[in-house]
Amino acid sequence: MAKRSRARAAKPTDQEVGAYYEDAARAEGLTRLYEAATPLGAFYRDRMKRVAALLEGVEGSVLDAGCGTGQMIRFLRTARPDRFVFTGLDRSASIISVARRLVTADDDSSVRFLVGRIEEMPFDGATFDVVLAMGSLEYLASVDRALAELARVMRPGGLAIVTMGNPWSPYRLWDATVWSRLQRRRGALASPVVQRLGERQLRRALVRASLTPSSVVAFGFNLCLAPLDSMFPGFAIRHQRLLEPIARGPLHHLATDYIVVARKLERMAA
Repeated sequence: MAKRSRARAAKPTDQEVGAYYEDAARAEGLTRLYEAATPLGAFYRDRMKRVAALLEGVEGSVLDAGCGTGQMIRFLRTARPDRFVFTGLDRSASIISVARRLVTADDDSSVRFLVGRIEEMPFDGATFDVVLAMGSLEYLASVDRALAELARVMRPGGLAIVTMGNPWSPYRLWDATVWSRLQRRRGALASPVVQRLGERQLRRALVRASLTPSSVVAFGFNLCLAPLDSMFPGFAIRHQRLLEPIARGPLHHLATDYIVVARKLERMAA
């Protein structure tokens, strides 16, 4: 019984995930995190640059599912002006409130933000040309259900870009097996990750959702483990950049995160 209770406690519930991100102070802090001179801030900025590069030559309507405070939308509006019309969706009303304040203007029709769940989105089918799910699938109990919804709201021929923390990377393994558990025992609030999938698992999940993976980008290779990365941020950032080529080489399966690009195929004529 004790073992069963500990197993349940190690995996956050949906209510715990919701409460964590509904906190108003945390919602305000998220936008600063993306700009901070920390290893995590550098990692997030690198991820945004990589996603923007994958969207080179693409235009149309974009859904950012699990948009947070709109940081990717802000980045793309600067990097790719006048190329996209944006919709940001997040389960947290507090976070969406911050996103609306930071991104939208009263007369801006190129971006809107809505509160909603990825697993049951308030959009008609075949609505978006591009769907992003960056750092959001890890917090869901059913990745299959979320990907099915992403596929439903994509237009045939549309592009999906999803990211996932690599559960087999040294950094993620240390966090899952040691650091996060230690933080919880100390009573500290830890990011409520529900699950992480390996690259093959995510590719298979995309196929089950009728999405066809076309490429994978592995990135981030961090051996400066917590709490050392927070204690020595400058060293950790330099260390991460130095090791980045490893994430693109034969040891790519140990990269901290990866991006999968997939397409919703056009329907064949009868």
